[in-house]
Amino acid sequence: MVDPRERLNVALAGRYVLEQELGRGGMATVYAATDLKHGRRVAIKVLNSDRSAAISPERFTREIAIAAKLSHPHIVPVFDSGNAADVLFYVMPCVTGESLRQKLQRERQLGVDDALRIARHMAAALGYAHRQGVIHRDIKPENVLLHEGEALVADFGIAVPLVATGAEHLTQTGVVIGTPAYMSPEQARGEALDERSDLYSLACVVYEMLAGEPPFAASHEAPIAKPAMPKAIDSALQRALARLPRDRFASVTEFAEALAAREEEARKSVAVLPFINMSSDPENEYLSDGIHEDVIAQLAKIRSLKVISRTSVMRYKNRTSPLSDIARDLGVRTLLEGSVRRIRDRIRVVAQLIDAETDEHLWAERYDRDLTDIFAIQAEVAEKIAGALQAELSPMERAHLLGPRTHDIEAYNLTLLGRFYTNKWSTADWQKGVAYLEQAIARDPRYAEPHAALAINYASAAYLNVLPPKQAFAKAEEEARIALALNDDDSDGHVALALVAYYFHWEWDTARRELERALELSPGNAVAQCVYGSLLDTLSRHDEAMRAYRQGHQLNPLDAGAIFNLAYGHLMGHECQDAVHQFQRALDLAPGSSTGIYGLGTAQLVGGDPAGACRTFEHGVEQAAGDTAMLGYLGWAYGVSERQKDAERTLTTLVRAGAESYVSSYHVAMVCLGLGRYDEMFSWLERAYAERSTWMVWFHITPAFDPVRQDHRFQELISRMRLPAERFIAAADVTTQSSTPGDR
Repeated sequence: MVDPRERLNVALAGRYVLEQELGRGGMATVYAATDLKHGRRVAIKVLNSDRSAAISPERFTREIAIAAKLSHPHIVPVFDSGNAADVLFYVMPCVTGESLRQKLQRERQLGVDDALRIARHMAAALGYAHRQGVIHRDIKPENVLLHEGEALVADFGIAVPLVATGAEHLTQTGVVIGTPAYMSPEQARGEALDERSDLYSLACVVYEMLAGEPPFAASHEAPIAKPAMPKAIDSALQRALARLPRDRFASVTEFAEALAAREEEARKSVAVLPFINMSSDPENEYLSDGIHEDVIAQLAKIRSLKVISRTSVMRYKNRTSPLSDIARDLGVRTLLEGSVRRIRDRIRVVAQLIDAETDEHLWAERYDRDLTDIFAIQAEVAEKIAGALQAELSPMERAHLLGPRTHDIEAYNLTLLGRFYTNKWSTADWQKGVAYLEQAIARDPRYAEPHAALAINYASAAYLNVLPPKQAFAKAEEEARIALALNDDDSDGHVALALVAYYFHWEWDTARRELERALELSPGNAVAQCVYGSLLDTLSRHDEAMRAYRQGHQLNPLDAGAIFNLAYGHLMGHECQDAVHQFQRALDLAPGSSTGIYGLGTAQLVGGDPAGACRTFEHGVEQAAGDTAMLGYLGWAYGVSERQKDAERTLTTLVRAGAESYVSSYHVAMVCLGLGRYDEMFSWLERAYAERSTWMVWFHITPAFDPVRQDHRFQELISRMRLPAERFIAAADVTTQSSTPGDR
C-alpha cells in the first residue's frame, strides 16, 4: 500500500515539498513543507480521509476562500488550498514558537497577566473575524500559536459563514466540527451557531490558562472544581460560560473588556445602594432618594473611583438579595448602605461602606445635623469613601466636592422633588417635575442645579416628541447657559449644552467639547459617556463610539438605557444579531420602553425578519398609544414587508396627526421609505431638516436608509449637515469640517 504522505507528496510535486510531520489530530495532520514558488517554509494542514470524504471539494473551496480573506495581526493567514490525491488541504505560514497547548503542558497554569494578554489577542482576532461574518468553531489551545510574545489564532480553514450563503453547513453532513472540552452546548447539539459559540470556547481556554484544566467535562454538566481567581475575572468567566447564548456577553470584545477589569480596579469601585427612608412620613421618600442621588453624583467626580450610576442601583430598592450577589451583578467590590431620617429641620444620615466579598465594614458614620448641613454631609461621605478605598483625590476634585450649591434649603428640597418626578419618565410626571424645578429656581435663581436639570429635561422632551424641537431646545439652551454662568463646574450643565449643540444646532465640535468637559468634571457621569458615544457614531467614529457605550454600560450595568445605547451601536455597525440580543436584554429590564422597541424592530427588519419586525412594532403601538414615532416605524416595516394597504393607512394617520400636534417629519419620511416613494421621502426629510428633528443626527448611519444611500439628495443632506460622507472612519481624533451647518 502506498504511504498517504508519499502519495500527497507526488500530488503536490512542483508546488510543495513535504518535510516532517508537525502534529496529528482527529480532523487533520499538519506537515512542515517548502513552498517552491516563493522559497518559504509553510505548514500544510491535510484533512483526514473521513473528513475529506464528508465535504465536497466545491464547498471546501468556498469556505476556505472566506478564511483566506481574513487579514489581522492575530490571525494565521491562509496562503493556498486545494484537493490533492483525493484529500483536501490548505497552506499556512510555518510559525516559529509553540502552541498554547505546548505551553500549558509545560507550565500547566499561567499567571494572570500572561493569560489576559493571550486572551486579549485571541479576542481581537475573533472579534475581527466575527465582524467579517465568520465563526471559527474550534477554538482550543492547540489552535493558538505563540510567536515572539504574540498569540495567533490558527485553523480558520474550517470556519464557516455566520450568514447562510445558500450552501449547506458542514454539520448538516454529519460532521460536527469542534473539540468536546471547548465546544459550546449548542455546538455539541448540532444547532445553528453564532459568534457567542466562539465566545464560550474562548472562555474555556481562558479558564484553563488560569486554572490548569478546562471548566467542564465534555458533557457540559459536570463542572471541574473551581480554583481561586480574581473576582472580576471570575464573574466575567461565569457569564461567558453560561449554557444559554443569550446569557453570555454579546461579543468577544465585551468579554475581553470585562476580563480587563482587574482586581485592584474592582477594589476601587463602589455602588451606593438606595438610602432607606427612616422618617415617619412616607412622603419624605423623595428626600432619601435625592440625597442618595447626590452622594452618587459627588462620588462620580472622583476619577480614580468606579461609581455605578443611579438607575442600576435603584433596582435594589427594598432589596432582599445578599450583598455579595448585588456586588457581583453590578461589577463592584464595595457597597455603601445608608438611611435618612428627617425630623422637622433636623436630619440624621447613617452610612456604612462594606466589602461585599468579605462582609467587612470598611467605614461607618452617623451624622446628626441641621438640614442646612446636607451638602457638607454629602461631601464628607464622598471624601471618607475615597479614603477608605485608597482612591486618590486631587485638589481640584476636592474643590468640586465642596463647590457652590444653595443656602436656601427649600430650593434644594424642590430640586429633589423635581428630579424625583422627572426620573419616572412619563409625560405627566415630566410636567410635574418641571414645575418643581421652576419653583426651585424661583426660590433661588442663583442655584445652578435646577437650571441644569431643567435644561436636560427640556432636551429630553424634544427626543420624546413631547415638544417641537425648536421650542424644547430654545428653553434647554437658555437654562443650560444660566446654569453654567452660575457654576461652570456643573457637569450636568455641560451635558445639557452638549445636547443642544448636538441634537439641535448640529455643532459637532461644540458638542464634543462640552461632553469632554462634563466627563472631566465628573468621570462617572454615565449620561455624558453614552451621549458622547452617540456623537462619535454620528461622526462615523464607530469603534470609538462602541468603547464609549461600553464604558457607559460598565457605569450603569443594569440600566436599560445604557444597554439600549450599546444595542444601537451594534445596529449602526450592521451587527444585527448582537443588536437584537442587546435590545432583548434591555427590554427584559424595561418592557415598555419605546426606545427599545424602535431599535429591536429595526434590527429585526434590517436583519431579515420583516414579520418579526411588524409584530414588534404592532406591540409597541398597542402599548404606547399616541406614539407617532412608533407609528412611523410600523409604517416603514409594513412597506418593506409589502403590506401596501397597511403602510398607506399608517401614513394617512401620521399626516392627519401632524395637522393637530407635533409629529416628526422624519417618521413620515420613514413610511415613504418603506413604500419606495423616494421623492416623497426626501421631501419629508427636508422638512425634518428644517424643523431640526433630533432623529436627523443618525439618518446617515442608520441601516434603514441603505436603499437610498447613494442618491445624490441623500449625499447633499449629509453635506449640508457637515457630516462625514464615509460610513465608518478609522479611530482617530474627532474632527469635522466645520462646526455649523452652512444654511442654518
